[in-house]
Amino acid sequence: MQTAINTNNNIFIRADEVAMVLHVSVQTGYKIIRQLNEELQKKGLVVQTGRVNRRYFEVRYGISGMDFTGDGQIAPSCCSEGGI
Repeated sequence: MQTAINTNNNIFIRADEVAMVLHVSVQTGYKIIRQLNEELQKKGLVVQTGRVNRRYFEVRYGISGMDFTGDGQIAPSCCSEGGI
């Protein structure tokens, strides 16, 4: 069963969404989250297993300034709300 993921209001991103955005397996999504959480812990931040801060993920993977559409695609922020 697939569930819709509302990405616009969530502060954290989970492994299934990481997998969808990067077109990798969910297992790889968990590995990516683990790596990013280790980086955040080294900076002295508190992390939650299985989730990572969405903004940090976007910046580290070079997709900041982008919006996630409901179908898992990535679109420029300027175009997501009826812009260009």
